[in-house]
Amino acid sequence: MLTIARAELVALTMAVTMENYIQNALKPMVYPHNTVIFTDSLLNLQRIQRGKGCVKQWE
Repeated sequence: MLTIARAELVALTMAVTMENYIQNALKPMVYPHNTVIFTDSLLNLQRIQRGKGCVKQWE
């Protein structure tokens, strides 16, 4: 039978929790298609707000 000490259980739980936190923090970098839009410049952003600019999306 497999036995696990309390300290080992705490360390394992903390490692899984930290891994999950890091994975969620890096998700926008790993999955760029979740990032909606970006523009070439602030000027283009202002033109988009006025309805005259072009919007690029991640592919």
